[in-house]
Amino acid sequence: MPAARIDLPVTRGEDFTVNITRRRRSTGAVIDLSAWSSPVATVKTSWDATSSPFTFSTTGTTLASGLIVLSLTYSQTAQLTGSEVWDLRLTNPATKRKYLYRGRLLIDKDIS
Repeated sequence: MPAARIDLPVTRGEDFTVNITRRRRSTGAVIDLSAWSSPVATVKTSWDATSSPFTFSTTGTTLASGLIVLSLTYSQTAQLTGSEVWDLRLTNPATKRKYLYRGRLLIDKDIS
């Protein structure tokens, strides 16, 4: 199954945090992700970019309750140009990677 698409609205120059809870589509029940580890969410300048200027902080993530917390600092969002994309992957104990989410960063440019 491909990664779910979520475009994230971000104001340039402000701290940003979003909480995403993984749920079953059919029932809405929370999905326990505790068998997975090492959530990594990267920001890239394009889908094909091979490097990432920075990653989201995932502090506060609780995989057992399906909660993923993504954060960027104001100094990180100040660097956004409006064309960035992001994705989130988890790794299981057998080092198998699973991409859960991906999308664009929708930049609201600051005025000051």
